[in-house]
Formats: sequence, structure tokens, C-alpha cells
Amino acid sequence: MGKIQVETVSKDRQVIDINPELIYDYIKNDIDDVKDFFFQRIGKGENCAKFYKGDQWTDEEKQAHATQMRYPFVYNEILPAVDHLIGSQQSTRMDSRVVGREKGDNMPAQLLTFLLKWAEQVNKLDIVETSVFKSAMIRGRGVAAVYWDSDDILFGYPKVDFMPSHEFYWDLSAITPDLSDARWMARVTSKTRMDLCELYPEYSDDIMKMPFDDCMVTEINRGKSYGYNPGRKQDMYSHRELLEHVEHFEKIKIFSYSIVDDIAGNTTVFDSKAEAKSYYEGLINGYSQAGENIFYDDFTPKITFITTAINRVIYTASIGKLIVKRQLTSLSDFPYVVCFAYFDEGDFWGFIDNLISPQMGINRAYSQWDYSLGTSMKNPITVMKSMLASGWTIEHVKREISKTSPVIPVNAHGAIQVLQSPPINQQIFNAIPFNISRIVDYSGGKNVRGFTENAAESGRAVVARAEQGGVSKLPLFDALRLWRKGIAERIVWYLKNYMPQQQILRILGTDDEMTYVPLNDGILNTLQEVKFDITVDEAIKSETVKERYFDQVMKFSQMGAIPGEILSELMVEYSSLPESKKETLRSSIAAYKEAKQQEMEIAKEQKMMGQVQDSLTKKKLKEQAEAQDGISATQEELDRRAKSIETQRRSLIADAEELKNSTQQKK
Repeated sequence: MGKIQVETVSKDRQVIDINPELIYDYIKNDIDDVKDFFFQRIGKGENCAKFYKGDQWTDEEKQAHATQMRYPFVYNEILPAVDHLIGSQQSTRMDSRVVGREKGDNMPAQLLTFLLKWAEQVNKLDIVETSVFKSAMIRGRGVAAVYWDSDDILFGYPKVDFMPSHEFYWDLSAITPDLSDARWMARVTSKTRMDLCELYPEYSDDIMKMPFDDCMVTEINRGKSYGYNPGRKQDMYSHRELLEHVEHFEKIKIFSYSIVDDIAGNTTVFDSKAEAKSYYEGLINGYSQAGENIFYDDFTPKITFITTAINRVIYTASIGKLIVKRQLTSLSDFPYVVCFAYFDEGDFWGFIDNLISPQMGINRAYSQWDYSLGTSMKNPITVMKSMLASGWTIEHVKREISKTSPVIPVNAHGAIQVLQSPPINQQIFNAIPFNISRIVDYSGGKNVRGFTENAAESGRAVVARAEQGGVSKLPLFDALRLWRKGIAERIVWYLKNYMPQQQILRILGTDDEMTYVPLNDGILNTLQEVKFDITVDEAIKSETVKERYFDQVMKFSQMGAIPGEILSELMVEYSSLPESKKETLRSSIAAYKEAKQQEMEIAKEQKMMGQVQDSLTKKKLKEQAEAQDGISATQEELDRRAKSIETQRRSLIADAEELKNSTQQKK
């Protein structure tokens, strides 16, 4: 196949170019191996759907009731049990997020989460999720398809559609609930010849001429057609015959072989192991002969041979033995995601399967009560015709007794005797509440259904446990979470590999607000490189639950257990405001915190500047004081010297005066 210098592998033609007859036999053998199992599960699912709708008696049982002039009563306890769980699911939506595996993947992961929300929004995934959940509970499995669609939005988007569960078959060796270990999956649909000709126009002649028997793989639609009428010439309506269209998906691994040359600083990729090995040995010999050291100091090789396995899916579409499409896709997994109500090592069943027996017990108990009531003697009477008044017959007596206050003329009061009817067996009524309690228990218990366990319970406590019980006590929601994770993984795969640069996302808020987000090539390149995981949490939307959380937050705040900065965020999160208004408040709170932080920083700087100014002022005053002290000391010294001089002057004057007086006295 040659050397490849790009991060792709060539399509292995050996898995594609196979004789069409062998391909047909290959697909038919896959379906034949599992169809008996799936036909049985499809039948059980249809029976569960009848019980959900209230059609809970067989045709033979209905006929038996009609023969006895009785009505087949149905007191459907399954319907409210299932509807309650659907309501719990609708108020407990799943919230998918993309989480980066490495520290540098956080920002791209946040953008992928944003794109994932956009894809969920345009697909109305909440509605699809409810449909899948309902199908899983009733029929044991719900299926959704994820593919790239360009019909509704310019440049396309990941499309998620609910699919009929009875159309799917898969490898029964799979034992994981997400079918990640299944080798193949097939979808078998019934389409008219006309529809198939429009779907594959290049094969229209072959489709119209194809014998009906050659187009059946599962034979579930044999003899069916639209507009069928035994009195008409069917050749005119052959284009309405239902043929089976099979779409078969098979997982394979495509291997590539990389030679990492650290000496030359390049990597070469091959799709042929022999060529890769030859190239690797040539490098080793060439470097060795050139005297190049091919090992690091720790003896790890500088030239490495790496084998990489890439998951791929082969898609085959067939109409009977006619193979209309076969290609190796870029998909790494099946485009269909299956949600099971209950799954155990390949076997699966629905929620209603657990409720059929107690529901049948309820119906049969009512039917038995109706039969016992209808066949009881109902206070029979005995009549002595010879003791009736003249002209009165048995018919006259029957009509008179049916009146409110009958008056019957008799020759003696012993002519009519009323007998006591035997009581109806009370054990019949005991079976009814017993079976109802079984249905309630199988549905999670009274609190989950919103009932009181005892008279001491408050209504608020019952409501609180009813809201929590639906998601905490039943594994159905764990199965739904696993399904939602599979949907998110496939959506993100399309976002990373199919999203065009020109795409503009229109993100709608909970109100009439909207945001337009343009993409660019740099963003898309970053998304293609990011490594991620998908997490699925519960996003509780019940207003009662939010109110209860809000009250709990307020109680914590009164105790001083929550700082004010965190308290405001929690109060917004659990308030009953629309999500768009919450985002506005969150932005305002964030802006307020930022402004407050800046204000605190400015105040801190001003305080520091004030402290510096005070320090400078104090230093100046000290210097002035010290200078003043110096001046005062000098003045005192001058005054002292002046005083000393003055004293000396006075002393001299006094001495002069004394000398003068002494001289005069001597004269």
C-alpha cells in the first residue's frame, strides 16, 4: 500500500471488496443467529405496550366474557406507575458536560460543552430523551440515532432522532449495557418498492424486478403491502409491496504502523506491516553502518516501531441479495445508542414486565367478583301457585316483586317465601389490594409514588421523598445516564470532525434572548486536538426541589455557615428565576465582585500612600524639631555668654568705682 505521511490510514480493500453473494450470506447469517431471540423480545414488548394502554385481556378471554354476558373489566394500575416515572424523568433532566483530560484541555472542553448544549438545543433532546426512556420502560429498550444532517441548518449539525426499537438487531455476545463490545448491529426496516427506488435511483430497475421472496431477511412482513385488496389485480400495486431494507454496521480495527526516528526527527506511517518492518530494519542497518549510536544513555532506542489500532465501522445497505452500498466509514462506533430498562449479560427486559403479573391478578380478582355476583341467587323466593289470588300467575309475582313496594294478593301468607342469598367469598377482595401493593412496591414504594406510608407523615415530607425517590431507588435512571453519555460522545465526535469553519451557532436562552457565536479555523483546530471525557449529572428542574434547596441555603446563611460571596451564587442557582435572568444576575454579581475587588485594591493603595505621606510628614516634623532644638541651644549659650560678659562688665565697673573711691580717699 505504500508509505503514508498523514495522520490517516488507507481503506483496507480486503474488508470492502467481497463478492456480493458472500456479503448477503454474511449479513443474513448474522440476523438468523439472533432473530429468534429478538422476535421473542419484540413480542414481549408489544404485550407490555398493550398492558400500558389498558388492553390487558387476550382475544380468547374477551370471547369467554362475552359468552357469559360479562364485561372484561380493566383497572389499569400500570399506566399511573409508568406515567409517574416519566414525570420524574421530565423533572430530572440529564446535563452532559465535556471535561478535558489534561490541564491545557480545559478551555477547549468548555467550548465543546457550549457546542454540545447548542446541538442538544436544536435537536430538542429533552423530547427525544423522554421518548427513549418511555420506550425502554415499556418495550425494554429505546434507541436513538446520531448522524450529520444538512437539511435544517446551513453547513449541517449533529442530528439526534428517536428510532423504533423493534427494527434493531445486534451481536448477542455483547454483555455490556452500552453494547461497546458488540461486533455488529443491524437495522431492518420495511419500505415499499417505490420508496427504495427513490432512495437508490441507480438500482430502480433491479428493485422493481426483484422477486418478493428474495427480499426477505427476517420474514416479519411477508405478504404485507400498502393498499392490498384481494379483489384487485396486484400487479398494479406491486410498487407498494413492503420489502426489507437492511443496514448493517460492523466494527473492525484498522492497523497503522509508525516508525519514530528521533535521530532524523521525523515519523513515517505505513498501512502495511511488512513494508513498515522492512523500512525499520533498513533504518537500523543504515545508522549502524554509518556509526550512528541508535540508543540513548539509558539504553532506550532512538528508533521506535509503534503499532496503532484505529476503530472503524463498515456500512452495508442491502435489499435482499442486492447490495446497494458498502463502504468503510470514518465512524468509530455504531450511530445508534440503545437505552435498556434492565440489562443482564446480554438479556434485557422492560419495567412493565415486572408489573404484568400483579395487574393480571387485579383484573382476574375483579372478574371473579363480577362472576360471583352474577351467578349468586340474589335472594330467591318460593311461590305456592295454588295459594295466589285468583288471576295471579308467576309472571305477575315477578313483576310485582321488582317494584319498590310490592303488593301481592294471596290466600295465605305462606304462599311466598324469601330465601337468604349466600355471601360472596371475601378472599376475592383481599387479592385486589395485595396486587395493587405489589405494583406500588415494584414502582419504588408509596413515597416514590407520592402516597403516605402512615397517617403521621406530613404532605410536604411525602412530596419531598416522591421527588427524590424516582431517581434514587430505581436503576432506570442510571441506564438513562449511560445512554445520554453515548449520545454526547457521538455528538462531540461530529462537532470535532464535521463542524465547518463557516458555521454560526444560534444559542437560544430560556426566554426570547439569543446569542450568535461565529467559529473560526483556529478554534476548530483546537477542538480536534483536545482529549476529553463526558460526564452526565442530574439537572433537577422541579420548582419544589429548588424551593427546598433555597430554604436550606437560607438556614445555613442564618447560622453563618456560608460566606456572603458564596451565598449569593447559591441563592441565584436555586431561585425560580428563568435561566436567562440567572445568567444576567451571575454576570452582575461577577462584575460587582470585580468592581469591589478593584475598590479594595484602590483603598489599599490609598492607605499605603497615606501611610507613606504620614511617615514623610513625621520625619519632616522631627527634623524641624531637631533643628529648632539646635537653635534653642545656641540662643541659650549666647544668652549665657552675654550674661557672663555683662557680669564681667559690671564687675569691672564696680572695681573701677572702688579704685576711684580709694584714690580719692588717699588724697
